[in-house]
Amino acid sequence: MAVRVGKKWGFLDMKGNEVVKPKYDYVKDYKEGLAAVTIDGKWGFVDKMGNEIIKPQYNDAESFKKGFSLVSTDDGYYFIDKKGNKLIN
Repeated sequence: MAVRVGKKWGFLDMKGNEVVKPKYDYVKDYKEGLAAVTIDGKWGFVDKMGNEIIKPQYNDAESFKKGFSLVSTDDGYYFIDKKGNKLIN
């Protein structure tokens, strides 16, 4: 679950143990095992262990649905898979 400490967000497991240190400006709920997180205005994704799976690099990012996320960059919108591979413009 997401937790806010001061102005930063992180995640706790179901027992209340910290799994992602509060360092993000905002976080979205986990969907399909990944949570969208933002730091310094860029979005990326972390897994439930707190590993940064897709580094923050997008202007915006939707939560994953059916294996894909809609993200935006200065070049426009496109879908990525859970490894960050660009799929569709």
